Amino acid sequence: MTSRQRLGPRMAGSGFRAPRALARISELRQHQQPEHTEDRGGAPHGTTLSRDDPTSSTCRVRLCALRSSLLGMPATDPLTRAQSRVGTGHYVLGAGGVDPHAAVPDTAVGARRGCDGPGFIAWCLGYARHHPGFAPGWDWVNADSMIVEAETRGAWFLVVSRPEVGAVLAYPSVELERDGRRDRLGHVALILDVPTGWSGTEAAWSKLRVAHCHGSIQRRRGYAIDVTHAVAWAQRASFRGASHPGWRTRFLRYVHGEAP
Repeated sequence: MTSRQRLGPRMAGSGFRAPRALARISELRQHQQPEHTEDRGGAPHGTTLSRDDPTSSTCRVRLCALRSSLLGMPATDPLTRAQSRVGTGHYVLGAGGVDPHAAVPDTAVGARRGCDGPGFIAWCLGYARHHPGFAPGWDWVNADSMIVEAETRGAWFLVVSRPEVGAVLAYPSVELERDGRRDRLGHVALILDVPTGWSGTEAAWSKLRVAHCHGSIQRRRGYAIDVTHAVAWAQRASFRGASHPGWRTRFLRYVHGEAP
C-alpha cells in the first residue's frame, strides 16, 4: 500500500532550510501558561488584558511575542513571525514560503503577489517550501505532503496525539472521483495556544487558537492572515456524506534540525 492509498482517495500535491526554531518552540511550551481562561474572541486591538476579561486572539498572540522577547528569542521565533503578519497578506494559491530569510512570506505567481497556507507556515517555521524528495512522491511541502512525510519518514514532522504550541494543524485534500480534481483542498495552521486539558470536543477545538492564511479570511476581512479558533479542523474525516480515516486532521510536531 502506498502512502497516498493510506491517506484515502487521492490527495493533491502542491524545502527547506530549517531554522534554529526547535529549541525556541520547546522553551515556549515550557513557559506556556496553562491557566488561560476561555477566549471569547472578537475584542478589538488594544483590549486590556486580565484574567476576568479573556484576551482576544490577536492580543494573545502579542503576549506570545512578548514572552518570546523576554526569553531572548529573535524574530525568527515561529510564533513571533506568525503574529507579525496577522491582519495582513493576500491569498494566492501556490505562492509564498520560498525564502525563509525574507522579511515577509509573499512571492509572486503571475501578476499576483501573496501567499497561501503552506507558504505562510513554511515562512513561519523557517524553511523553503520546495524540497526535492521531501516525502515519497512529493517535492513541495503542503498539507498533504506534510502528512505523508510524518507518517512515513518522520524526519521533518511527527504525528502527535494532542495539540502543542508551535505544532502544525493539518487536514488533507480529498479527491472523491479520482479524476484529478480536488473536491476539498487541504489546509494547515500554526498552533499558538492550547486549552488546558485537551478533550478533542468541539468546545476544545473552539478554544484552540491558530494562525493561518486562507482565502475565506480574505473574503471576510480584506486580508488573508489571521488568528482564529480551530473548529474548521474538527470532524474532517467526513466530507460530503463520505468518510475515511485518512481524511482526518493531524497534529504535526516540527522536528527538523539544521540542514546539513
